Amino acid sequence: RIKRGSSRRSCPRVGFVRAFLSSAAMAASAAAGAVAAVAAPGRVAAGVAVYLLAWATMALEPPRVGRPACMLLCAALAVVTGAVTAEEAKAEVGRSESIDTLALLFSMMVIGVFVNSAGLATSIGKILSGRRASSPTLFLLRTVLASAILSAFLTNDVTCIFLTPVVVRASLERSLPTVPFVLAIATASNIGSACTPIGNPQNMIVRALSGQPFSSFVARLLLPTVVALAIDAAALVVVLRLCMRRAITPEAPPRDPPGDPAPAPAAPTGDCEAGVRLPALLG
Repeated sequence: RIKRGSSRRSCPRVGFVRAFLSSAAMAASAAAGAVAAVAAPGRVAAGVAVYLLAWATMALEPPRVGRPACMLLCAALAVVTGAVTAEEAKAEVGRSESIDTLALLFSMMVIGVFVNSAGLATSIGKILSGRRASSPTLFLLRTVLASAILSAFLTNDVTCIFLTPVVVRASLERSLPTVPFVLAIATASNIGSACTPIGNPQNMIVRALSGQPFSSFVARLLLPTVVALAIDAAALVVVLRLCMRRAITPEAPPRDPPGDPAPAPAAPTGDCEAGVRLPALLG
């Protein structure tokens, strides 16, 4: 059981179930995509409808359900509506390439869940932000580097999920704009994940179908990844400076509409009037 008041996201069991549901949903989605090109028009229409529904659930994420459960329901709906038959789904999942990819993706999701529940994300956030007086540019560059390295070994999805909250919280505590740091996580995690076969699901599939060794895969993509990260970091530094300059630019005071007469000074009353007459009486 999950005790009342505890976070559902921090429970390893819940994360394990979500990882399993995500892997199962990807298996069914892969099966549906494999038969889309040779399917009858009715099956194509059903597949497109389920595909659009899956994207809608991913974008909206209904409360208390989550994306993995919604995707699993959409995968089941694809079989029920005839977009893909049960036999075709079994045949697609039973392929050696699919089994390798799904097992690896499931394992990386489980590792990411337990890394997050162990509090590593919070520690990384504190290291990235550094002292309050440290340079915001250094904080941003650290975020880019950490996002790229973590995504290369924990997949880009896992990196974005557990790194975004802590980096946003650290930037708010330092009164820094959050947009450059969120962009840094999103862009650097995708760039860094392209360097290894386990960085994202697409690379897992490419690695399984091509048969490239891990070392050869990394050697071919290391230089493009480094160049892309350098360009990304330079662009993000410009965005950070623009956001900070916009945040500290003072706003001009509102001007009176043209033609309105200036308000006349109020006549002194009470103590002010007595203060004006007192020197005359004493003189």
